[in-house]
Amino acid sequence: MAVFVAKHNPIDITTVLEKPNTNEQAVNAVKNLFCPDEYDIIISPGARGWLLAQPIALAQKKPFIPARDPEKLPREHIGTGSISEYDRKPIAIHTDNILLGAKVLMIDDVAATCGTAKAIIELVKNQGGSVLGLATLYDLPYLPDRVELPCPIRSIVAYEEPPKPYMPA
Repeated sequence: MAVFVAKHNPIDITTVLEKPNTNEQAVNAVKNLFCPDEYDIIISPGARGWLLAQPIALAQKKPFIPARDPEKLPREHIGTGSISEYDRKPIAIHTDNILLGAKVLMIDDVAATCGTAKAIIELVKNQGGSVLGLATLYDLPYLPDRVELPCPIRSIVAYEEPPKPYMPA
């Protein structure tokens, strides 16, 4: 299901954020990928995922947990030995973010190799919670080094092959 047509790099969230109507459509579309009754908490890695996750958490009245570089978390935190695929740093959350038995929805802008998602799933599991699924704007299932996740990935746009670069007329 396509929500909009990107004019430039179609797998970059900045084209969505440029206009309020596409931004709102994208947030609403990702929000509807999972039923809010199925999860208690929303977690998201890095800055781009937060752009979708935080407004969804606010609309659903759910706690929002930023998974990020442990050096940037102010309270006691737990990290994983895994590193995020983009900035090559460990991922961490505060130790009091996940309660035993919590059902967590992960939201990100793109599902690429899923290394960061796998690290977050480990963190949530180690804290006694479970990840219901990963909701994204874009999915790149064609990537050869993609890791398998123990939860479903639901996306608005899934590319079966690399998108063609934008070439102005």
